[in-house]
Parts: sequence; C-alpha cells; structure tokens
Amino acid sequence: HFNSSYTRLRNSIYRRVDLASPVSEFFGNSMLIGLLLFGSSKVLTTASISAELFIVYLVLFTLIIKPAKDIPTSFFNIKKGKASIDRIVEILEIKNQIVEPKEPVAFPKIEKGIVFNNVNFAYKEDLVLKNINLIFEKGKTTAIVGSSGSGKSTLIDLIPKLYEPTKGEILFDDINSKAIHSKAIRDNIAFVTQETILFNDSIFNNITFGSSSYSLEQVKKAAEIANAHTF
Repeated sequence: HFNSSYTRLRNSIYRRVDLASPVSEFFGNSMLIGLLLFGSSKVLTTASISAELFIVYLVLFTLIIKPAKDIPTSFFNIKKGKASIDRIVEILEIKNQIVEPKEPVAFPKIEKGIVFNNVNFAYKEDLVLKNINLIFEKGKTTAIVGSSGSGKSTLIDLIPKLYEPTKGEILFDDINSKAIHSKAIRDNIAFVTQETILFNDSIFNNITFGSSSYSLEQVKKAAEIANAHTF
C-alpha cells in the first residue's frame, strides 16, 4: 500500500516538473519580450524613460528571472525529499519481530551441521515454505536451486535469524536457534553477495567490513585467499 502511494506521488511530481520547465520558460520569455516592446516604445516615442534607465531595468529583470525559474525545481526537490524521508522513517520505525532469548546459550562449535525440522514460514497469510526437512552437513557444499519465487532466499534468511520459522525448528548441532542470540549466530556466518559491493573506504576496511577485531596479518591472509592481495 505504501509503495503504491509513493509511486503515485512520485509520478505526479515528475509530471509537474516536466511541465514546469517549459511553462516557466514560456512565461519568462514572454515577459522579457513584453518588457522590451513596452520599454522601447517609451524610449523611442514618448521619451518618458531614458535608454540608460531602461537598460538597467532589463538587466535587473534578467537577474530576477533565473531564480524565479528555479522555484519549480526547488518545489520538486522538497517534495522528493519528503517522500524519501517518509520511506526512511517507515523503515526505522519497523519493530524487530525476532524475539531474543532472555538467557541465550553460546553458539556451539559446529560438529554435525544445521538441521531444518518440519519448518514452515509464511509472509502473513502467504505460505512460502512448508514442512522443510533439510540437513546442511558440516564440511559439505550445499546448493539451493529452484525457480524464482520458490523460497530459496527465504530459506537461507532463516539461518541467520533474519526471520523466524512460523512452525518447526532450526538446530545448530541439536541446539534450537531460538535459544541462541541472533548476533551470536550472525557473527559465525560468512556472507558473499551476488553482486560485489565496495565501500568508499580503504581496502582494509572493505575486507574487515567495518569490524575492528581483525589484525593486519589476518586481513592480508584473507586478501591472498581472495586473490586480492596485489591491489
């Protein structure tokens, strides 16, 4: 609902901006031509105004008309900023749906793997995953494949507790994920995005991802593994 409202507002603003530029140009040029004709008649016929004073008026008018034409653009930027702020505020006000344990247990040293036991997950009424029974064995590579919208990303998002199962349980070596704090789980997960993202910062900070717990030697070793040590 909010996205639809935002789209309608954005399209309305863009239409007005596209219309404002030619309209302001038309009226500005029309006023300049009118002023030129009117002033010329005063200078040449009635001599009620001197040529020097008329030129001063023209210069002042041309100086004023440019900021006047920028008013529609400023109005557009204000509306655009308001729409962006509304979306940001909505995201910031979203309540965390993850219920953290009052007495969390430590993240275990994985010996077996990660187990999905009869896991269901639904976005409101839309059931995405149903009765998922799956084992990610330690030391083995597991690929999740399927058609678009089949729930691949949702299944993976359940592991770092970005969401919690609607039904069933996820086990880390027989320990239910609900008993472990989400930060402890995420601290033990490495994530590689489909598209490479580089921050406007040093190579060191890009590799450490903002964490200060890694030494220079660890960063160099990670760079060598990724074939990025020659950068």
